Amino acid sequence: MKHLSNFDDYPPVLQAAHVKEILGISTGATYALLKSEGFPTVSIGGKRKVIVKDEFVAWLTDSTRKIKRVPILTMGK
Repeated sequence: MKHLSNFDDYPPVLQAAHVKEILGISTGATYALLKSEGFPTVSIGGKRKVIVKDEFVAWLTDSTRKIKRVPILTMGK
C-alpha cells in the first residue's frame, strides 16, 4: 500500500492498514482496536472489517470517549 501524506488523500472507506498508518500503531494493536467496543467497524463477508472514514474521524475526535491509560513502570531511580 502506498503511504499517503495527507489525510484527505485516504479513501472514504479505510482498511486496517490505513488505520495502522494513521495512528502509528502496531498491527496487533490495530486489530485489537478494530475488535474493541465502540470502534466504528463495518463487517463485510465474515472476517473482513473496514472503517468509514467519516465515522473514524468522529470516533477519534469524540471528547466523551474514555482513554485507557496504562502506567509506565520505571526500573530503579
